Amino acid sequence: MSSVGSFLDLTEPAYVLLGGLLPQDDPNEVELLVSPTSIVTFDAQAGPVLEYFSVPRTRSEALADIREWHGTPEDLDSLVADGTLVALPSGDQSQLISVLEGLTVRVTAPARMSPTGRSVLLLVADERAIDIDVHTASVLASPQVRSLGLGVEAVSQESGMALDRVWRLVLHDLSAILQTRAGHLALAEAPA
Repeated sequence: MSSVGSFLDLTEPAYVLLGGLLPQDDPNEVELLVSPTSIVTFDAQAGPVLEYFSVPRTRSEALADIREWHGTPEDLDSLVADGTLVALPSGDQSQLISVLEGLTVRVTAPARMSPTGRSVLLLVADERAIDIDVHTASVLASPQVRSLGLGVEAVSQESGMALDRVWRLVLHDLSAILQTRAGHLALAEAPA
């Protein structure tokens, strides 16, 4: 279980996979959907590491586990440098927004309005549900893929809610979405 709570409360950097693991058809490779139109293929040996980072991990947690796998801190840094992982900074919301605003979230869990109508429930494993704010749901529920930044701006304008307030809702809910594997981060457009 990951020790990352809300992204708003990070006390150290955290790391999460960029993309969603696709069902494995070939036992020799693992495929990762990194944008709406782009799949990256890895050797099957990378599968456990990609699965591990499919939920956010703090730097200390990741480094401890990487050492157990006989890896080094440089291995973690390399995964960030090559774009396999997204590094989420701690402490400063504006830096976190800067990292996430160009990305999108692909929600993979079924969604339904809560009985109160004030939130949306994402149905995850074991018949559990996570509760996300309707504003976050609006940011994520676009008929066309859009970045989080564009989604937050659109919802802020439509609702009259301050941009900073919409971002806080999205960042809080995004933590739960990624922790429960109800969705994953992706590039809003295919890499060049």
